[in-house]
Amino acid sequence: MRMVAHFGGHRGRKHDHPPGHQIIWRGYNKLTIATVGHLVCSKWGGNRRSGN
Repeated sequence: MRMVAHFGGHRGRKHDHPPGHQIIWRGYNKLTIATVGHLVCSKWGGNRRSGN
């Protein structure tokens, strides 16, 4: 949950309040987009590297 909150913009410093629902939602949204991007790239992108 801390990683999701970090993706949403929460930094977890001593004086910060616990993450709220908006921060968790933003983090979950970014995590979902990154997961879909990874799946698409791994399925259709292959292991191609430029210059090989």
